[in-house]
Amino acid sequence: MKKFIGILLMIFWILTVSVYPVSAASHFAAQNSENIYFSGDGSPENPYIITTAKELDTARENLSANYKLGNDINLTEYLSENGDGYVKWNESGWEPIGSPDKPFTGNFDGANHVISGLWINRPDAYVGLFGAVYPNDKYSNIQNLGVEIAEKGIVGSAGGGLVGYSKGEIINCYVTGGSIKGLDTIGGLIGNQDVIGSVFNSMPILTLYPKRAVF
Repeated sequence: MKKFIGILLMIFWILTVSVYPVSAASHFAAQNSENIYFSGDGSPENPYIITTAKELDTARENLSANYKLGNDINLTEYLSENGDGYVKWNESGWEPIGSPDKPFTGNFDGANHVISGLWINRPDAYVGLFGAVYPNDKYSNIQNLGVEIAEKGIVGSAGGGLVGYSKGEIINCYVTGGSIKGLDTIGGLIGNQDVIGSVFNSMPILTLYPKRAVF
């Protein structure tokens, strides 16, 4: 009888673990507003894999995690009228990931993919795909990424195609496409770079309309 009860308890335990798995990915899904489950666990060794515009948008809710693109991402539909991004932000366009108050401190590996269709109209903000990037202890903040700006362009206070304000490390990145207009400082890659920030093997290929260009 005791042996039979022991077998039943073991079966119950196996079923419980199978039905209710615990993982970092499921934890992140419970925390984000879109209830999106990412593959990976957000660690440097096993980053969250981003494959859609909505997943890219949701990354702003975990600013210290590690991310990697699984493919190219086109934001055109997401930011077009009736798109999920447009419904949230209207004519303001993409909301940059991170801000000087809450910067992105994780790692974003573009894996040599391209994010296209980016446009922003936020004259009073630090703008770019990322609003603000601050360094972490071990890894480059943004690497191996291309950004293509849409015809509508980017407008901000301090504006860059990649980052509005950076204290972090940028490696092997480029920006191309539409124009960038700034009310204060702008750059093709970075709108305003702190002295502790660094850029390696990266370049902008686009038109700038600055009051004062810095990079």
